Amino acid sequence: MSFSKTVLVIITKSDAKARQACSRLREYGASRRWDVALAECYLDADGSVTVDQAPIHVDGSLSALVDRLAPDGVFICGDLNYFDDRRKLTRLGVPVVATSGALAHPCPARAGARGFVVTDEESVVTEAARHLLSLGFDDFGYVPFFREADWSRQRGELFRRRVVAAGKAFHLYERRGHIPRTPFEPESLASWLEGLPKPCGILAANDVEGEEVLRLCVQCGFRIPNDMAVLGVDNRTEICENISPTLSSVAMDLPGQYAEAASLLAELMESGTRGQVVRTIPVRGVVERASTRLMRDARVARAQEFIRVHACEEGFAVRDVVMSMCVCRTLADRLFRKVAGTTILNEIHAARIDRAKELLAAGKKPDFVAAECGYASYDDFRRVFRQRTGTTASKWARSARHVVRE
Repeated sequence: MSFSKTVLVIITKSDAKARQACSRLREYGASRRWDVALAECYLDADGSVTVDQAPIHVDGSLSALVDRLAPDGVFICGDLNYFDDRRKLTRLGVPVVATSGALAHPCPARAGARGFVVTDEESVVTEAARHLLSLGFDDFGYVPFFREADWSRQRGELFRRRVVAAGKAFHLYERRGHIPRTPFEPESLASWLEGLPKPCGILAANDVEGEEVLRLCVQCGFRIPNDMAVLGVDNRTEICENISPTLSSVAMDLPGQYAEAASLLAELMESGTRGQVVRTIPVRGVVERASTRLMRDARVARAQEFIRVHACEEGFAVRDVVMSMCVCRTLADRLFRKVAGTTILNEIHAARIDRAKELLAAGKKPDFVAAECGYASYDDFRRVFRQRTGTTASKWARSARHVVRE
């Protein structure tokens, strides 16, 4: 098979999201007859960048790897601060496209790349503010990542404007240090949380900060979310689903970013456009979990968490939820309809289909997804998916994985 283009994909070592991006590029490249080569990079102890690309042996530098492969384009997914010298990118002589979670403004480290696909900060804050303001609280706070993070400051300022425009009080946590974590940080943050008016809705700059805020709220004895409602950003399930109570979070559209990056790289390689091109992708919305879900009945709140955690397990059924509530089936159904406005079975299907969409967007086959989401047969999954989305799983997956922009 003859290839039309050679594309080098650089990812941060051990980055699962970056590997997903590489899978997207390979999928896109197959339709364009691209030869996609993968290289992993990491920072050495002395701050230099080492690039691995077996079985090709180079001296460890990105420029040497580019010389060896002679690619038509380069895609970088991960921390662009690895390439702190813009000349390391500009001197490559080929189009370089990168993805990033946020981009307050192009900085020298990023200026070497020709194209960027980034998350739209306005959409992050719009979804976060809409969700938190819907709780009906009068006070809201923001916990930044660290002082020098431009995206974190921008996110906080946009959130402040939304809160003030809604006639609510805004509270900002001022970090003492210049790094994300300092030895005295938990004590300082806990003291700030204790001094806030209650109830209060907190937006954390990302899920890492959200996890810390939620942990300290529980440690301080606050009721979640009645006293403190906490919302993160990024929807990193390894964080959000593994803390109690679980953490609500704004979900980025990573499949959309990777698809747009592939399309942009193709355009730059074909057109030779000069200058820097920045495209923004809106977020997918808020994934609501226990940290912001106000419930008037604790039994229903516990049951919804039980469903979220176990819905995709084989054999999981309504009877398991009823047993977790320690009430009879009739009362359980009545409570769900009154408090949650739905049935237990609908809640189970909703959790399963949400998970199915994540797997389909990641490129998993529908029959595999059906089994992973707890359905006894593919026919059952296909029927429920169509009822809840109005389309088939295959069509939804193709739409979610759109990668060609004509």
